[in-house]
Amino acid sequence: MLNISRWLISSFKGSYIPETDGNKSIGVKKPYNPILGELFLAKWQSDEFGETKLVCEQVSHHPPITAVFISNEKMGIYCNGSFKQKVRFAGTSVKVDQVGHMTVIFKKSSEFYIMSLPNLIVGGLFTGSTFMEAHGKLAIVSNKDSLAVMNFHKKPWLYGSYNKFDCEIYSKSGSKDNYEFEDMFKSVLSKGGYNGTEPDYVIKGIWDTLSTFEPIKKDFEEVSVNCSDYLGVPDSKSGKKDKRKKLSEKFASSSLFGRLNIGTKSASKAELNSSGTDTPTDDISDSPASAITGDSYVSLSEQNSETSSPGSLSTSNMYSEGSNVFIDIESMKKAEIQVLEVKDQNELESHRVWQEVTVALQNRDYHAASEAKNKIEENQRALVRMREEKNEEYKSQYFKYMDYKDFKDKSHFDSYNLIRNEFESIGDGLWFFSDLVDEYF
Repeated sequence: MLNISRWLISSFKGSYIPETDGNKSIGVKKPYNPILGELFLAKWQSDEFGETKLVCEQVSHHPPITAVFISNEKMGIYCNGSFKQKVRFAGTSVKVDQVGHMTVIFKKSSEFYIMSLPNLIVGGLFTGSTFMEAHGKLAIVSNKDSLAVMNFHKKPWLYGSYNKFDCEIYSKSGSKDNYEFEDMFKSVLSKGGYNGTEPDYVIKGIWDTLSTFEPIKKDFEEVSVNCSDYLGVPDSKSGKKDKRKKLSEKFASSSLFGRLNIGTKSASKAELNSSGTDTPTDDISDSPASAITGDSYVSLSEQNSETSSPGSLSTSNMYSEGSNVFIDIESMKKAEIQVLEVKDQNELESHRVWQEVTVALQNRDYHAASEAKNKIEENQRALVRMREEKNEEYKSQYFKYMDYKDFKDKSHFDSYNLIRNEFESIGDGLWFFSDLVDEYF
């Protein structure tokens, strides 16, 4: 659960921080309104861990619903999700409620994780410098009786920091009594605890820069300060190989996630070095942490009190001496995404669908952009009329909707049921990748 939480947080910067043009942020932009059946297909390649694939499809237009599937067949990792947004104005900002869930399946260990999505706030509407913040609660539930609850905090009006969050991770083994897991989940969400039960870990920090974790239960006190044990990398300071092996095996099933960004690019090594941030140079491509991200790596692998410190970061005064680094986003390398040239893409892939509109906007030819957009919309209306005449419904190319009651594995059903009872879902189920449905559901 610790590493699933780490993976989830690592994806936020690429998803919610605006792109930059040189050193200048271009702000949050209104996206195109995706057409029904629109696709985004990509992959990441690793010589050691094989191919990681991404499939995104707009499976519904009214309401707009997006389904996503990320897979690494060699490592047996499958990430699946579907979501929609509810947008409303709130004074000087726009609030975006993200409805839906993501799931992660580890085939080798039969672990199943389901998580809700963070709500968002778009600010800066009247200053011309728009930005996005996550806010509210997010929860992750495992079929192995563990859970994580994250709280995302909006920056106060006059003081404080952007993008602060905290998280507590609990497991059933930490309870003092024989409770129902559902009772614990509800209590942690509403009250922040359960009958005096201590969390396994407490995490806090800034999700787009640096955060730390603290093991609370005595069983976890042996965790190395520099987190190298989780990534299967020897501690260069202590050299305690036996302890490293024990811990890396203990967390092997959930340490397969490094950084996976679909959005903006991370800073390069040169940019990091020029800013005074230490960047590891050792190759850790043999670590399972890079399996899902191709040739990317997690920089925590070689950090210790002698070779690396968060002291150069503006957030360093938040952390007490000896804190364990949970994730250091600024020193992480982004896996290079591979997408086909536009001319070779499927006619429904995003870059090809919106190519004329994009080129016109880049040339500031707004009349041409409007004409190209209208052409796409008229074509979609014609397809709707055609389906209505034939009394046909749109059928997704890659995904299938599954009612949660049809889940074959009771532990999957129970985990999903906990989440859907506390967080809004899309109907009574999820959109799953069709091949995954046949195998798991």
